[in-house]
Amino acid sequence: MASRRKGWEQLSDNYRRRLERSGVTKTQYESSAPLHKARGHTSQVKESAAKRQQRSIARWVVDYAKTYGKDEDDLRDALKELEPAERLAWIGLQEDAQREYDIGNLPNATAIWRSRPAGQPEWMFFYHGVFK
Repeated sequence: MASRRKGWEQLSDNYRRRLERSGVTKTQYESSAPLHKARGHTSQVKESAAKRQQRSIARWVVDYAKTYGKDEDDLRDALKELEPAERLAWIGLQEDAQREYDIGNLPNATAIWRSRPAGQPEWMFFYHGVFK
């Protein structure tokens, strides 16, 4: 598989200097050496995990907005108010309840809704007023 990187000469002067300060030579760059340290990331794995998390949240926002007629920007703003560790956990709970609701298992969906963590935004469990 061919590299999708730009050639060394196509990089901006500032970016080339940044790589060089971090110990990445032209030869290393052209042989696809990892750049995560030069980019200021602690590890390639952590960088990938963060990107996966962002993509997962972005997909959820689009799906939730479409399902419940909510504004995507409002959802993103509301999620930013949550602690980062809470975002995926709470999204997971909402998805679990939604899945149970969709298959017609209202008792399980209701149990998930009732056991949600204190402080979890109620908008995450919209459900057209079913649980009220």
